[in-house]
Amino acid sequence: AGSVEEGLSFLERSVAARPDDVDARLDLVEAYLAAGRPEAARGLLGSLPEGGSAERGRVLAVVASTAGQSRADAQAAVERLVAANPTDAPLLRIAGAYLASSGAVERGRELLRNAVRADPRAVNSRLALATVESQLGDLGAAEIQLKAILEREPAHQPAHLG
Repeated sequence: AGSVEEGLSFLERSVAARPDDVDARLDLVEAYLAAGRPEAARGLLGSLPEGGSAERGRVLAVVASTAGQSRADAQAAVERLVAANPTDAPLLRIAGAYLASSGAVERGRELLRNAVRADPRAVNSRLALATVESQLGDLGAAEIQLKAILEREPAHQPAHLG
């Protein structure tokens, strides 16, 4: 909802306050990837314990591993992963945010819309879609996503900021 640096700072403070919260740490990994900071994402992924949120961590690790490849090769690797898992809502969200941030904004938007359709209750998918919609200038579509988040979680601060 704000600058990338503000968002990362917020997530970093959240992780510092709750270092054992694996989901918060994965949120930060996802934000690092979306912000083009794969080294930070890989470092944080390497420090995560095995077990909880393993699927999400696996998906993020795959996306993080594409860093360092050419943009075309990295996008192709993400597309292969999506093709193999076309209904995996967390994967669609992560892939959509990644593609949108790496220049394939329309494709990212499409995957984020698919993620919301696959799991309409997923707040992170809606928030990522709202971000992309606003970047593309469709503020009405962004507002729809933000309002849906607030219906589900009335105290959701990023949705209020958006």
